[in-house]
Amino acid sequence: MMNTNKKDLENSEKRRNYTVSVIECGKIGIPHACLFADAGFKVIGVNTNPHTLDMLKKGQPPYLGNAYQTLEKHAKEGSFSLSSDIRKTTSESDIVVITVQTAIDQKRKPDYSQLEKTCKEVGMSLRKDCLIIFASPTGPGIVEGSMREILEKSSGLQTGVDFGLAYSALQLQPQGNNPRIIVSGIDGPSLKTAGNVMRSLMNSEVVEMCNIKTVEALVLFRNVNNEINQALSNELAFLCERLKIDFLEVLEAINKDRVSPLPLPGLLDGSFRRNLYMLQEEAENKKISVSQLIREAIEYYMRLTKSGLIN
Repeated sequence: MMNTNKKDLENSEKRRNYTVSVIECGKIGIPHACLFADAGFKVIGVNTNPHTLDMLKKGQPPYLGNAYQTLEKHAKEGSFSLSSDIRKTTSESDIVVITVQTAIDQKRKPDYSQLEKTCKEVGMSLRKDCLIIFASPTGPGIVEGSMREILEKSSGLQTGVDFGLAYSALQLQPQGNNPRIIVSGIDGPSLKTAGNVMRSLMNSEVVEMCNIKTVEALVLFRNVNNEINQALSNELAFLCERLKIDFLEVLEAINKDRVSPLPLPGLLDGSFRRNLYMLQEEAENKKISVSQLIREAIEYYMRLTKSGLIN
């Protein structure tokens, strides 16, 4: 994979020569599986939870949505399949996309144990010249640090020499639904290969950034910003209701001149807390004082949780 160029990936017929595994295939993994399958790659969706895997096969998970029809079509064509075996799937893959979500423990610390376990399993069957792409939120420095170390130790291979390592994030544009892909790599060849791969998925802008840590931070900052905007919209909607003001009319007027529009009121899914705690953990690890803004945002989040605005 690391020796490919743009011409090797220029059409779906050529992309059929490459196998992509998406691990763990869930809320983040499903959109990636769809994109790779639509582009012509052979895709294997991996989920190690038997119950979730069974639900995926039946098209029942709530986050699957319209993607089920897409993946069902590719499954009938033989370009998409499901598996619970990380090692076997990795041994057959040219590209491994890791979409494991980070949990938050009872002490409000990010728990990377599942991601570490996945990296160990991937490393034990990793092929030379494979490209690994991380695609779920992690604290700045996690991929380049502990995850890279686990991959190298379990595989006996060296990053940037024997396999490529990259981080990619899908970002919806403020206006419209056209996604923008942000990507970075551990070194020049990793970035180049990952950039070519991601460009082949859709006719969208691909932004290449200087290092993986920067993209990790960007993803967390973006997610926190989105969730704060959602929480603010909820609060303003309640205020308008008490003042007997049509909030939708106010919202329409506000958004006419805003590059980043205020969203409609709605439930938050809990990722706000996860992203904030990941940022807080990395700041404390570097002996940097957590900013008042982050502390206040966490306190605000907890107030919203108690009020029932966040599930």
